[in-house]
Amino acid sequence: MKKYKVSLSFQCNEDWNKMTQMEKGRHCDSCNKIVVDFSPLTDSQIVNYLLQNKNTCGKFNPTQLDRTY
Repeated sequence: MKKYKVSLSFQCNEDWNKMTQMEKGRHCDSCNKIVVDFSPLTDSQIVNYLLQNKNTCGKFNPTQLDRTY
């Protein structure tokens, strides 16, 4: 099985709670992107989403980052 590591290329300082709620996350007015909430997802759901959707903005729990999936 192939292993993956999720890490952030930058940290966004925008307030998640002030973003407009959308079907797949929230809309960030600063970058005009949908920010996906990965915090409730399983490891396999995160990996599958990221493999299918490159250049994704996301909200993660600290425990979901910088580890091998």
